[in-house]
Amino acid sequence: MNSIFTINPYWTGSTWAFDAAEVGLLGEPFVSGADAILSAIVKRELALETEQGSQFELIFSAEGFPSYHACFERQEPEYGGYWYKVVDAGNDYQDLDFGDRGWLCPATLHFFPGGHPEKLYIQVRAINK
Repeated sequence: MNSIFTINPYWTGSTWAFDAAEVGLLGEPFVSGADAILSAIVKRELALETEQGSQFELIFSAEGFPSYHACFERQEPEYGGYWYKVVDAGNDYQDLDFGDRGWLCPATLHFFPGGHPEKLYIQVRAINK
């Protein structure tokens, strides 16, 4: 089982979504604050705007790794998923719709079958077209 995963989110016109055919996910959207937090991170780290055709590489793990951009801590469960809070002291997300919180749906369990991780570390990278 991998401990570090990679997906390539793309802008659909209203949110970020991703395909992970190897686990049966196609067009899986980020919603309820997770989309806004990702938008803020990719704008800060990659100068990437949310516009049709935008995409980036998202590397994520339940364990920290060198050069990660943000860490999320698991909060309370809701509708089979969990709310996560950004614990990224260098940046403020309070002006976003859900503040520094985003919800990750049960699709997360395709990558972490043992349950939603206590912490989730992410890094974003540009995709060269």
